[in-house]
Amino acid sequence: MPGHLLLYHPAYEALHAQLEVIGEIKKIHASRLFGKDPHPLQHVHHDLIVHDLALIADILPDWRVRNLASEYPISHTTNVQFCFQHAEGNGPDVLVSIENSKASPNNKVCFTIIGENGRLNFDSMACRRYNATGLIISEQTFDLTKLENQPLFRQFQDFVRCIRTGDQPRGGGLALASVTSILEQISSSTPACIIHPPASLPFPA
Repeated sequence: MPGHLLLYHPAYEALHAQLEVIGEIKKIHASRLFGKDPHPLQHVHHDLIVHDLALIADILPDWRVRNLASEYPISHTTNVQFCFQHAEGNGPDVLVSIENSKASPNNKVCFTIIGENGRLNFDSMACRRYNATGLIISEQTFDLTKLENQPLFRQFQDFVRCIRTGDQPRGGGLALASVTSILEQISSSTPACIIHPPASLPFPA
């Protein structure tokens, strides 16, 4: 399942539990540092943003891609922007932007949700809540060296629970179908915009 481990990250779960506090979602921004180039035979979306889309599909389960604007600047960064529209046309669009940078050999993620009453942010170690003026209200940190905080262990626990209860796991087949649907919508929106440079064109030094 693409992105399943992030779905079970304790910092993401803490963020998800506070979504109602920030009110109507206006924007989602994800940034990730990669230590690799995009795959030369895949759309950049399929290769680099699928993990972030898993979180977005979990946060906006009844939404669909309305339009897409993607660019590949002359740098080590890929920027993707698109709008999510509620499937039933309820409420304004949510602007989603995803930035992937090859600026560091370490794979790190930062995920921010901006709402009408504040914003939420999580990274690999913590979840933070800010008010509408940008002042931090609360912060929860997590020690990933502890077994109970490790996403893979939490995933196993969820799957065992679902086997016993018959519930659907958060990172199961339905979640995969949602991510696949979003990727298909992105790929069919503006194909000319989502094909990254040929493999024969190296990144600039």
